Amino acid sequence: NVGAARQSVQYTKSGDIIYPAGQFIVVYNIEERTQSYYHGHTDRVVCLAIMPDKSKIHTLVASAQEGRRPKIHVWSVVKKTTEAGLRGICEAGVSHVAFSPSGELLAALGSDKLHSLAIYKWRSGELLFSARNTTQPVHAMSFLGEGTVGTCGKDHVYF
Repeated sequence: NVGAARQSVQYTKSGDIIYPAGQFIVVYNIEERTQSYYHGHTDRVVCLAIMPDKSKIHTLVASAQEGRRPKIHVWSVVKKTTEAGLRGICEAGVSHVAFSPSGELLAALGSDKLHSLAIYKWRSGELLFSARNTTQPVHAMSFLGEGTVGTCGKDHVYF
């Protein structure tokens, strides 16, 4: 999965389109036809996830990059400021990120050969869980509930 961009286009509740462009993330306002940018990453951004939130005002996004010692950022779409920065078990890049339904947890799937899975309390940076996943390509990852993460891909569905 190294180099493959997944979950790379997202829509906010306010109607903005968010997508990566190299190490930057473009926030495109459709109504005003304007672009703004989040530029906290140092390598190519390969995945995005929007935090579940009932509010239309303060959308938070998790984004992750490829490369050695990759960074995962949680940032504000409105302010373009980083709320949290995570580094952990994913040493060869991050291919997927996902928020839990409450938005309190963040799962990250590594681009390494074993597609390592990490679950964080992202606000504190605490690593709650880590495990090897599979050697097969992983095409999607999602929380199935507050405490269960599922992945699927070539010849597998795991949760």
